[in-house]
Amino acid sequence: MLQDLGVAGQVGYIVNDLFTSIQKWYDTTGIGPWYVKEHVQLDYFTYQDKPSDIDIGIAYAYTGSMQIELITQHNDAPSMYMDFRNTQGEGAQHMCFFPSNYDAAMEKLLDVGMTNVQDGAIQGIRFMYLSASHGQVIEIADFDEKRQEARNTKITTALEWDGKDLIRT
Repeated sequence: MLQDLGVAGQVGYIVNDLFTSIQKWYDTTGIGPWYVKEHVQLDYFTYQDKPSDIDIGIAYAYTGSMQIELITQHNDAPSMYMDFRNTQGEGAQHMCFFPSNYDAAMEKLLDVGMTNVQDGAIQGIRFMYLSASHGQVIEIADFDEKRQEARNTKITTALEWDGKDLIRT
């Protein structure tokens, strides 16, 4: 199964405010720089197999090759983000993998009993959040070679970062 999932490349956190959370992360860990998109344009988004018009903001930074993703939802549209915030508050919500074959990984996860709770796409990057009955949430994202190169550039930038320009939009 691990070879089908690919690299675990991201831990996603639900937060109330991107900028407050970025500052807390920086103050406690020194991680940066952070890349921020306050309102993400989604190609499509479904929650429990129904379209949902969510308005989310995302910030991310790297520690080594691990991406820390902060997600805030600006509206009350149905989503796992809203469910998590309403029941748990802020905190770690999911682990994301970048499989080399998105469709095969999705099928394997569904075959082992995980359920597609929400999915969508951002600039052509498909993603799916799958959940198990015990609460485990796994996201898979469909990164192509070009997007992986951009990710590698940002990883290098983080390793060489001089502490200036904490927030980049």
